[in-house]
Amino acid sequence: MKCNVSKSGQILRLILGTLVTAWAVAGGPGWTWVGLLILATGAWRLCPIFLALGIRHQDS
Repeated sequence: MKCNVSKSGQILRLILGTLVTAWAVAGGPGWTWVGLLILATGAWRLCPIFLALGIRHQDS
C-alpha cells in the first residue's frame, strides 16, 4: 500500500500522538486513547480517512 501521509505530517502525528497518549496514561479523559491511532498513522504513514476521501501525498 502506498503512503498517503507526507514526511512532515508523519513527524507531526508522531509528536501529537505521543503527547496525547502520555496524557491518557497520566489519567486523562477516555478519548485521549485515540493518541494510539494517531501514533499508528504516523508510524505507517497511512491514514484511512485520507484513503476514504481520496487524498494522496504528492512525492517530491
